[in-house]
Amino acid sequence: MKYALLILFSLFISASVFSQDDTTETSLVNWIELSKAETLFAQNPKPILIDVYTDWCSWCKHMMKTTYSNPNIAGFINNNFYPVKFNSEKTDSVTFGGQVYLKQGKTNKLAINLLNGRLSYPSTVFITRSGQKFIMPGYKSVAQIEPYLVYASEDLSNFISLEEYIISHMINYPNNFVEDLKKIPDTLKPDTSGVSNWLKFNEAFDKAKIEPRKYLLFSNVSWCFSCKVMKNITFSDSIIASEINNNFYLINFDAATTDTIKVDTNQYVSLGQGQPNQLAMELFQGKFFFPSIIILDENFTPLTVVNGYFSAPKLESILVFFSSNAWKTQTYQDFMTTFETKR
Repeated sequence: MKYALLILFSLFISASVFSQDDTTETSLVNWIELSKAETLFAQNPKPILIDVYTDWCSWCKHMMKTTYSNPNIAGFINNNFYPVKFNSEKTDSVTFGGQVYLKQGKTNKLAINLLNGRLSYPSTVFITRSGQKFIMPGYKSVAQIEPYLVYASEDLSNFISLEEYIISHMINYPNNFVEDLKKIPDTLKPDTSGVSNWLKFNEAFDKAKIEPRKYLLFSNVSWCFSCKVMKNITFSDSIIASEINNNFYLINFDAATTDTIKVDTNQYVSLGQGQPNQLAMELFQGKFFFPSIIILDENFTPLTVVNGYFSAPKLESILVFFSSNAWKTQTYQDFMTTFETKR
């Protein structure tokens, strides 16, 4: 998730947004017209969430009274999306993306286009900042909608498939998905049998005095939901844990920490509650993205900043590229032509 301006550090809802299951009689989402969503998107890109429904759809109404009436879900949507309600059978003419859509029978062609011809209600269409579209079919409870909201709001489509992220999200919050997890074959579940050795900055520096190693900083912030999933799932992969424990000092780096970080004779302090630490400013050069992997050499000199959510197989190649020192003689692209995974 990108944040180019420091002020954005304080604009996101805390991690407790998905923690309750309260409902009211009507939706708490601030729905807007499709045309307004397009205008606002052009001014300030945020994902568009389109609830495609019909008047006769009872599950559509139920989702409004339950999921979309949950104050935490609604609050998250209102802050991170441009939410639109679209009645697929009521609108005779609608303009979207510079194209006019008319009715085909009783259904507007835009609904047919948005749902790829599969007219099932309710269906929720997400359009990301980069213009990618994905569909959430059917009624979704408060818990079930969470991974979709995270996937869209944190731009994860650039790094991991929707299906893979949903499985990882559910495994990370197993109490919320007891029945859903029973339906997933074990072959599709990620390996979480490994234990990565997480260290604090001072612990890593103390160990480095005895045995110099490269450092791996997992950079995250409290409001980044995919950061939590990646930390608990990807770094629990047995191959990832082995590679890290043998070759790196792994540090969980909260980029907005208020703690003072000491690196040799330098001290990096917080810029204030909800603002980045000075070390984050130096490493990211003001261009923040979470989650991120920052790899530094034995002298704590940055070698690379790799932005995005990474599943274990993708992270493995990055780790080996640097642990083997292949980076000194090859490009990553050339390295990948001969890389052999341990899986």
